[in-house]
Amino acid sequence: MLLREFVDWFRAYTEQVFDTSIESLFKHMPVWVKELSVALPSFALDGSVYVVGGIVRDALLERKSRDVDLVVEGLPARELAEQLGPFLQKYFQSEATFEIPFEIPFEIPFEIHCHDEFGTCTVHIEDIAVDVAQARAETYPHPASLPLVTFSTLKNDLKRRDYTINALAVELYPNKGTFHDPFLGLADLETKTLRILHEESFKDDPTRIIRGARLAGRLDGQFEPKSKDLVATGLTDDVLEQISPARLRAELELCLQEAQVLPSIKQLCEVGALRSLFAVNESSFELIAALDEKRLLQLVDADSYLLALFLSLSDVDLKQLVERYDWSMHYLRLHALLSDIRQCNSLSDRFLKKVNDELYGLKNEAVSLLLEVMSPELKQQVQWLQDVELRPKLTGQDVLNLLALQGSSGESSQIGDVLLAVGKARAAGTLLSYEQEIDYATHYIKNKTK
Repeated sequence: MLLREFVDWFRAYTEQVFDTSIESLFKHMPVWVKELSVALPSFALDGSVYVVGGIVRDALLERKSRDVDLVVEGLPARELAEQLGPFLQKYFQSEATFEIPFEIPFEIPFEIHCHDEFGTCTVHIEDIAVDVAQARAETYPHPASLPLVTFSTLKNDLKRRDYTINALAVELYPNKGTFHDPFLGLADLETKTLRILHEESFKDDPTRIIRGARLAGRLDGQFEPKSKDLVATGLTDDVLEQISPARLRAELELCLQEAQVLPSIKQLCEVGALRSLFAVNESSFELIAALDEKRLLQLVDADSYLLALFLSLSDVDLKQLVERYDWSMHYLRLHALLSDIRQCNSLSDRFLKKVNDELYGLKNEAVSLLLEVMSPELKQQVQWLQDVELRPKLTGQDVLNLLALQGSSGESSQIGDVLLAVGKARAAGTLLSYEQEIDYATHYIKNKTK
């Protein structure tokens, strides 16, 4: 009885810290969620409807979220989805701000995709996707396998989730406004603690480790000690052999899209997952911190962060990583190029030869931003080259003609060398016209063929 009284007191305390009223939560959810709660009685559903998970967590933190997950209890997901589609269509049409000339019939299209065997549906409209799922329980036949699904209660549905702070729900129908927190997620949210719901959680799904690091980084929080100790259970070879590398890669790439990336990456490092999963170490943290500073002021492509992480690896280790996670092979070429530039602290001739190539050059913003944070000297060089017209007016055919006049066959490497020399001189401001480039190239070829 004492334990029960303590739990009731603690729940009441945390509900004073966070405003769990439906009016407050609706302020931080898409407006259509509130409108749906008004419309649901007319749907005549024989069951309950809840908004669950991350959107509830974010609303409690007074943060906006567009991703909406709905759970139904006591009825198939399809039953709600088939009424949700027309409801959203009507809602978004009423919100349309443009005028339709001549009263042309106008309908915003929507699509509904259901997997009845799993009790899930997704409603697509405009640029949003709303997931509807029947409350269910899951069991995993073996670590990292796809779960076996049985339809169940809301409490069991929340219990199968990753962390207590995501095991939260608000009832929209029939008991509108009832807040459900069966695993004391509010308490963990107050202390910014990532606590798994059962000891097999990381074995069941190792992607939860990366997702937890991302959440901890975003909240400036930490893994609960026991949960942190259990991370290792999801990083064994036996478990990782069972999971698709693509799922792990996708979770890492989500980390690289956070407003600030370093906190999540540090969390991954602290629990041992950064090295175990991606062979990456903390030597790139300084670059990531510098990219985070830039991201406060401008867009920074996730590729800049990925390349920064890769710079902590040897060529051999990166090749293994790229093959395992099916990243593009062009990262290997970029890695070799950037490693060389970083070591020399100067833009290499090989880079300058490819400076107008989208893959390598200054037009590749992910590359140029990373170069800028490597050192003040490289930043100065990059900005200088971006301010000048590096591409020569001279063409490859011009060079071929000049080489022929000197009795040379005009191999491609010779043409590239001449164009690079002219490009450097043009960047330095010593060549201002096509005629000057011809004269410069002529003298350059003569001196090289002496």
